[in-house]
Amino acid sequence: MPPTEAKTKGPSKLALADLGVTFAAIDDETRAKYNLSDSQRGVVVTDVTRDGPADTRGLQTGDVVTEVQQVGVNSPDALSKELTRARQQKKHTILLLVQGQDGLRWVPLPLSGE
Repeated sequence: MPPTEAKTKGPSKLALADLGVTFAAIDDETRAKYNLSDSQRGVVVTDVTRDGPADTRGLQTGDVVTEVQQVGVNSPDALSKELTRARQQKKHTILLLVQGQDGLRWVPLPLSGE
């Protein structure tokens, strides 16, 4: 039985100031606001800081991140866990699979040194 997404644990939003991007869970509100299909899975981009790392890599509001480091994500909490794992492994970039208006694309985002 697949996990339910309506009752995801953790926050429904995730702001990453160092990457210049904010993500939100896909729910009825974000589906309507960004015209997402009922079957869309992932985490939606709700804000991109101008000239920040996410902006310079082409991320836009309404884009949907479906994978981080080739692991599927369906909540901001899941995305945060993969980001933390990448930082613990001392990765310099994190690879996102992004679904936007032009289809799927891989987007490498630099991780700030911690």
